[in-house]
Amino acid sequence: MARRWQRLALVLTVVASASLSAGCSVRPQSHPVVLPSQPGVARADRPGDGTPTPAPVTVFWLTGGRLVAAAKRVPGGGLGAAMTALATGPSPAERRAGLRSALPPGLSHLDVSVSRGVVTVTVPPGFDQLGPDRQVAAMAQLVYTAMAQPGLVGVALADDTGPVDIPVDGGRLVPGPVTRSDYRDVAPR
Repeated sequence: MARRWQRLALVLTVVASASLSAGCSVRPQSHPVVLPSQPGVARADRPGDGTPTPAPVTVFWLTGGRLVAAAKRVPGGGLGAAMTALATGPSPAERRAGLRSALPPGLSHLDVSVSRGVVTVTVPPGFDQLGPDRQVAAMAQLVYTAMAQPGLVGVALADDTGPVDIPVDGGRLVPGPVTRSDYRDVAPR
């Protein structure tokens, strides 16, 4: 409740300041001015030790042949953090709950880039060694996890030579990008 009153007091101060300064002119500065940090005011993006603040992301695991969303708090948040969380696999608690990943074991991260709303994932090592059904399930995890981020419209695969065809429902290979609608067979219920 005290925080609410502090916010209200801040808003009233800003409104009063704006009202009092109406009609006053302020000239532009010739150079930026660094403002000193105020004691007791924390930056929103990092805790006091300089590490990125954990932020929520959604990662998709498999259970019973279907995808299931799992909320995770990871440093920094965003697409890169979500894909790293996916690459490293379910936590011990998630594994005990029956969640698993179809991605190749031993990954620590996934290389991704974004252009015009399409996420391009570099084919993870060992992906070509997975059976067709597991490749489809792994791609579904990649697509659902990536597209949980705002503003993304599709997912493509690439290797060091260029775009790679993508396995979708039924084991077909298609040129990318693909979307969640290409993985209805494993979609969350």
